[in-house]
Amino acid sequence: MAGFVATIPLILHQGYLFVAPALTRNERRYTAPLLVSLVIFFYGGVAVAYFVFLPYILKMLLSFQMDVMSPLISVSRYFSFLLWILGGFGISFEMPVFFFLLTKLGILTPALLIRKWRIALVSIFVAAAVITPTIDIVTMLIASLPLFFLYFISIFASYLAGVGKKREHID
Repeated sequence: MAGFVATIPLILHQGYLFVAPALTRNERRYTAPLLVSLVIFFYGGVAVAYFVFLPYILKMLLSFQMDVMSPLISVSRYFSFLLWILGGFGISFEMPVFFFLLTKLGILTPALLIRKWRIALVSIFVAAAVITPTIDIVTMLIASLPLFFLYFISIFASYLAGVGKKREHID
């Protein structure tokens, strides 16, 4: 797991080298910043999950201990739990990069993202419920806070992509 996380930049670079001959000059201009952004946002999501969210959720899960029950944590279950949380947050933090790309492709607009905020709100709650392993709503709400913040960053990224797209048409 640690080896995969550490080699993500190399995997993305190899994927880029495979696809690069088929890209136009204009597409290649955006590829390097997008790949760097993908790596930064993924590792940012993993860092937020590991340093902010994971200590809270482990404390919450271990608080279910009673006199007749004690938690039995196996290494394999802990690592699969860790992979689920860190991977979920890492992938969720890619939202601004994907919205930027979808805006560049003409699929999204900032106005559409602002207009459909209610759907985004429900989607963020569903994603937070999937990422969090506990059934309590407090943990889900804590997991959804960074995702709400990322949605607003995504709207701004979409706006930046739209501004760049307008400038390309003018040139």
